[in-house]
Amino acid sequence: MHTTAEKFYIEQSDDDSVDVLVIDRVSTEMSLTGKQSPSCYALLFIFKYISKIAVVLDAFKHQW
Repeated sequence: MHTTAEKFYIEQSDDDSVDVLVIDRVSTEMSLTGKQSPSCYALLFIFKYISKIAVVLDAFKHQW
């Protein structure tokens, strides 16, 4: 599952699956589409963890 500010992207865990269920957060409209490029998901994954690291480091900074 991948999320953005506007949508949820849910895909099967099978490697050969190409379908992605897209749910719009605002309109709750659902659609079935093909997979996006893996690089897009890789970037979302990286940004997600970088932001978590930043939050943790900020919390430690305020403790000192």
